[in-house]
Amino acid sequence: MLVDPDLKEIVSGQRGMLRGVDACVQTQCLVSAVALIYSMIDALSALTRPIKQADTDNKVFTAWVKEYIDPENRLRCTAIDLYGARCGVVHNYGSDSRKRREGKAKALIYKWRNGPDPDPNRELPLPKDAIILIVEDLRDALEHGINSFFAAMEKDPELKKRVDHHRKELLCYKPWTSISIHVAA
Repeated sequence: MLVDPDLKEIVSGQRGMLRGVDACVQTQCLVSAVALIYSMIDALSALTRPIKQADTDNKVFTAWVKEYIDPENRLRCTAIDLYGARCGVVHNYGSDSRKRREGKAKALIYKWRNGPDPDPNRELPLPKDAIILIVEDLRDALEHGINSFFAAMEKDPELKKRVDHHRKELLCYKPWTSISIHVAA
């Protein structure tokens, strides 16, 4: 049933977002894992936007990524690369995006840490500037970002105020117990 949102439950609870990412990683659903990671970043970054700003945008996304994930050190890509990759995965189920076509972002290509490299004989060759990103590293960078974000909320009353304001908009469902009915014949 729909309930008031508890941010910690939504993010890392038993049925939270991170649990969904981990389920995709464990079952090797690569694009689903990556799409959920980008959706988590979208949702968490949107909580930081100004109170009077109804919609989020790429500036909010990239600011959150720079502040909490630090992609250049953790993933060897930029926040704009991640935003462009997010657009490609979420909108096209691919690596192409407007930011990449405009030369503002590099293509990100995903692989498992212990998995094979991308097939060199693909019909569509990899872009020359493509960055190979390890899915498990992206997941770990996300968890680092989440931890940094929650720590920042504890220290910054203005951030906490914005997050608490927007948190109310999040969907949060708790499981319900079904009632079995037995009819005697």
